[in-house]
Amino acid sequence: MIEQRFKFTKLLGAMLVGVGFVGISYLVWVYAFWAKTLPSFPTNMVTEVFGARSVFASTSSFGDLLPEGDVLSAQTFKLPVVQKQEVKGETSQHANDVTISIPRLNITDAQVALDVNGQDEDIYDTVLKQSIAHLAHSAYPGELGNTFLFGHSMLPLLTTNNYESIFTSLPQMRSGDVVFVAYGEHVYEYEITHTGVVEPTDVFIMNQPKSKYMITLMTCIPPGFANQRYIAVGNLIRIEDR
Repeated sequence: MIEQRFKFTKLLGAMLVGVGFVGISYLVWVYAFWAKTLPSFPTNMVTEVFGARSVFASTSSFGDLLPEGDVLSAQTFKLPVVQKQEVKGETSQHANDVTISIPRLNITDAQVALDVNGQDEDIYDTVLKQSIAHLAHSAYPGELGNTFLFGHSMLPLLTTNNYESIFTSLPQMRSGDVVFVAYGEHVYEYEITHTGVVEPTDVFIMNQPKSKYMITLMTCIPPGFANQRYIAVGNLIRIEDR
């Protein structure tokens, strides 16, 4: 009996050492190697992409959306934009069905929850376990402004469903990649133009320029931590019927 108990204790100790080794190795890899390979968002492009002044309070959280966004010069083309009251009405068979597809990340028809409160962590953390979140007061797909979507980043082995790790691979996004957002009776296609690492205090990423149809995808990095943010930003290039 004593010998069996000793073997069990020895086995348990070996398992704990193994788990500890894996955990420490992961932290070393994340902080010493992986995180340092990711490019920062180009600071010289901030004004061109997001506008000249922030429309959000200068906080380390999502902040408060101010009434008016920065006005940029109009884009050289005009796109037919469906108003939100039309696509959210009872007559639309897709009124409550918003999805996103990102070929680069092998994401197809992932659910998007609209108007998520970005200032209440309990609310948005609950939402992110079952969908990607659209930041409340940011532009709806196809509208002027910045459609701001955010999702979880976590090692797949540590999650209970795909949504808890859905944006883990967001750093793989490259300029020229496309994103499809199905909303109402239309599918909006965005082309990614810029990617990179930003700090939690860089709230300019939530700006709402009033002469651009753009999208921002965001997640926390490293996976499972919230030290920094990774974003992929793009412009609306095409609208098709759903």
